[in-house]
Amino acid sequence: MFLSWLRQRWPDIFILATLFAAAIFLVYQGSQLINAAILDRQALDVWFDADLYRVFSNMTERSSDHYRTRVHPIFSLIAFPPVHLLVQGLNLTPSAAVRAVMAVVAAIWLAALFALLRIIGCRRADAILFSLLATVSASAIFWFIVPETYQFGSLSILLALGFVGLTEHRQFSSFWYIGVSALTLSITTTNWMVGILLTVVNFSKQKALQITINAFCLVVLLWGVQKALFSSAAFFLGVREEKAYMPPFELTGPIHVFKAFVAHTIVMPAINLAENTKVLSRWPMLSVQDSIPGSGSLWGAIAVVSWTVLLGLGIWGFFSYQRHTKLRIVLALTLLGQLLLHSIYGTETFLYSLHFLPLLIPLAAFSVFTRARPIALLLAVILIVTAGTNNLAQLGKAAQIVNASAPQRYQVLHQMQQRPQDPWPRGTGHVVLAEPGSLEVNKAYYEPAGSFSPAVGSFGVSLWLTDESGNLQLTSDRIPEDEISQQLVWKEDSAVPGVIADTPYYQTEWFMDDSQDWRLKLTPKQEAAERSQTLSPQLGIRSVGPAGSPINALNWDGQQLLINQRWSVTPTPPPAHVSLGEEGRNNWVNKTSDLSSWEGESGWGYARLALAESTNWSFTLHDLEQDSSSFAPSEISTADTRITVDINLPDPEFTDSLNAQVAHLMMGLVGSETRPGEPTNYPLAWQRDGAYTVVSLARAGKLQEAKVLSADFAENDFFGGFGAESDAPGLSIWALEEVATRLKQPTYDQYIWPHVQRKADFILEMMTTDSPIYKPYVGPVVPEHEEKPEAYLVAEPPKDGLIVGRMDWQRPLLFVNAVSYRGLLNAATLADRINQPDSAQRWREAATKLQKAWENAFINSAEADNNRTYISALWPTWIGESKKEEIAQQLESRWEERRDASGNFKETPLWTYFDLAEAHQWLFVNRPERLWTTLQWFWKHQSSPGLYTWWEGDSEENTFNRWENVRGWVTPPNVTPHYWTSAEMLLMQLDMLAYSDLSADQPTVVIGAGIPQNWLEKSMSVSGLSMPNGRIDWRWDGQKMWVTISGKSSDEKTKVQLGSGFPAQTPLDVAYRALENVSFK
Repeated sequence: MFLSWLRQRWPDIFILATLFAAAIFLVYQGSQLINAAILDRQALDVWFDADLYRVFSNMTERSSDHYRTRVHPIFSLIAFPPVHLLVQGLNLTPSAAVRAVMAVVAAIWLAALFALLRIIGCRRADAILFSLLATVSASAIFWFIVPETYQFGSLSILLALGFVGLTEHRQFSSFWYIGVSALTLSITTTNWMVGILLTVVNFSKQKALQITINAFCLVVLLWGVQKALFSSAAFFLGVREEKAYMPPFELTGPIHVFKAFVAHTIVMPAINLAENTKVLSRWPMLSVQDSIPGSGSLWGAIAVVSWTVLLGLGIWGFFSYQRHTKLRIVLALTLLGQLLLHSIYGTETFLYSLHFLPLLIPLAAFSVFTRARPIALLLAVILIVTAGTNNLAQLGKAAQIVNASAPQRYQVLHQMQQRPQDPWPRGTGHVVLAEPGSLEVNKAYYEPAGSFSPAVGSFGVSLWLTDESGNLQLTSDRIPEDEISQQLVWKEDSAVPGVIADTPYYQTEWFMDDSQDWRLKLTPKQEAAERSQTLSPQLGIRSVGPAGSPINALNWDGQQLLINQRWSVTPTPPPAHVSLGEEGRNNWVNKTSDLSSWEGESGWGYARLALAESTNWSFTLHDLEQDSSSFAPSEISTADTRITVDINLPDPEFTDSLNAQVAHLMMGLVGSETRPGEPTNYPLAWQRDGAYTVVSLARAGKLQEAKVLSADFAENDFFGGFGAESDAPGLSIWALEEVATRLKQPTYDQYIWPHVQRKADFILEMMTTDSPIYKPYVGPVVPEHEEKPEAYLVAEPPKDGLIVGRMDWQRPLLFVNAVSYRGLLNAATLADRINQPDSAQRWREAATKLQKAWENAFINSAEADNNRTYISALWPTWIGESKKEEIAQQLESRWEERRDASGNFKETPLWTYFDLAEAHQWLFVNRPERLWTTLQWFWKHQSSPGLYTWWEGDSEENTFNRWENVRGWVTPPNVTPHYWTSAEMLLMQLDMLAYSDLSADQPTVVIGAGIPQNWLEKSMSVSGLSMPNGRIDWRWDGQKMWVTISGKSSDEKTKVQLGSGFPAQTPLDVAYRALENVSFK
């Protein structure tokens, strides 16, 4: 029987399969025509008011905000699993997986439409013709190629209409009606009208009501499953916010809705640009709400006339046709319901057009049941040609608008997709090179092997290697990182370190000269010249690079290359040949040109400088607009960027790492402010990260710089990307006192006293409050969190003696109370120094209470499981001093869980500052070998080899979207450099040389706690370590330790002991050098 049915239906099955395959191919390919920028958060509503970013996120990320399930009840449950399976099973990118799913949905939709047309009685050829008409409709062309919910909703309408048609030929059980009704409700709540109508036309009122209730219950049940998988999913009843989508009534409003409903769904009119008021975006919003039907082109005008006549014939056929009464009733009432709904709901009717398309095409198809069938078919053919031509042209215009409006990042990504064989920037391991205090936009960026941009939004410089025929073989961006050796170097006339990169082919040195120009020295490798294939160097100047920008004008005068009338590049000696032109044209990578100037609006200008034979070359990059405005007001712009401690240790890598951390921290400063990480990603000061930066610079001997930076932490109580956080008072006091004890300036103590007093008393308020505490903050927050009321929440009522404070949108109680404890004790120390005994006593008593509550919670609650507990238990707060054994046990357990047998991380850490801070704890429980394992792991896994930079996260964490306007760093693997991590590395290494044991009964300094056993056989010395009351020098000759403590005479009471790595009977000679009235500037 089945074979007989198959033989009868094989032509239809063949057509269905053909349409299915064609739709998959066309939609998947078509989706790549649109710039990926359209999926960015900043492009919200750009594509005809669509939420493409939100829908894409919901389809690819469980953790995204699924709040629109309020009107799309189980969309996430339906759309996420297939995308996830494609990503995990076939290793597709999220974008490719979404395109594949949308292509399959479109294919099913087209097959379902053909089946519906056959069900209502259309001949096979007629059904094909109207299916093709639907395929070239404006709605299909514009909406099937982007991720939205309406494709799924449209499919549910089609399947429901098809089911109504089938019910007129055979009977189905109630379960079918429940399932189909639930399907129409599942994607968009308003589409349930189809499910309810199909039930009403087939059953009595009572039965229809029961089926409708059952369908609703089924969706509620599935929503419960969805809620378990997607915690942010909201329920779909009682939604008040939909009122926001109902524009005020205007007399012309229904007219615009009607023409968009009837005409724009099939024929795309002229596209207008409207102001996008819903996001902080420079992008306009595409709109056709006010467009005249057929205004897109002459083809469009012809198509609208043809469609109007065809639709009129369809309405005639609809009323004259004697079959499929139920289907016609459902179709008519759904059409009326959708029209009435969107006359009051939605500002861009075209957004919902895919819900209209499965209603309008069948309505028009009824024209074939009239005497005017030949005319109807002719009109359908005309429409396929005219509407298809018009709609594709309008899609091209829309794509051009998106490309032109897209941020630079997405323009680069689009070009990378179009020109995959061309050379592109490395996009990993970039490093900031800049004078301390310079503005974010004036910081240079360097990438491994010598690629460089002299400022943010400038241009890219890369090294190209060509064969004897001039064909490109390799660029600096393609040399594997394991073939690159790099180091920071300092010149006497510049505070800014340069970078030397060695590769198998050449050596580069980038540095800033005394004129504040960037210089490149390029030296070829002799061994490279002796290879069988000679590779000739070229200097590539492009709009893309570590931090590039469009190049619209180039001029070569025989001595100097002028870029955008702003930058000049002067090569010495002059190059053998200079080629100018536009990327992407006429084999531009290899072809030479004789142009001396080039201009173009595309922004893709390039210059290739083929170098003359020489043993080395020099290039000077000069900013013609360079002036004092490059700097924010600051007292640290000319500071040296190396550590002031004199270090002579067996392993030079230890010293290189120390110097690098100081340099990166200093170069990241903007004016007199710290930055959490790479300044373009983080254009703000952040209290937590900044406190560690201030302390690390103070301990590294950069006291003047630390003093300048500390003003922010004194005068402002709350600032940072997450608003007012509860760890801010404690960490700020810690930073201020670390500076004060080293400065020894009474005027500074008096300056910070009222600020420390205010902050310490606020910690007491958090300890005793009986209601939530909200406080204002200064500066920006991360854009993603701008609307969060919780950004003002500092703390809630205490629990079991512990402050319940907010940090990182969490409540890490032991961390918050640890830093608050340290802040109170530091405040008490300052109070002692300026003769405020009452305050000192009050704060010490409060600190003791916090410590007891902390100890109890650490032993008896799950709070100890929070990662942040182990970045603060001993270092830097010492709150767990009486629980060292228990802390060591927990550290050991965490080590076994996260490390392999060799001590390597099982998974690459994301929050590197946490891992280094946790490693720091091992020093204070006398397990320095664990610290060394971590230290060496990081040295082997640097973001930029040899430059000692570290990373945060696995994407653009806490972004302000500034990189989107730059032609560089287009696919960020993380945030790097990260300055909290640099500060943690610096502080850990300094404590390995000498640290103050705050758990001892008397002031105690531990010397060399991090010195490994294999160093003890060699001589070493450290001079100028900054300690709370002075400085320490120590010298080891392989047998004996000499220590000199320089400070006040009272420091003779300071006890000195050696780290656990030294033999028990090691001779120790301690000398105290009194420096009365000492004050450090």
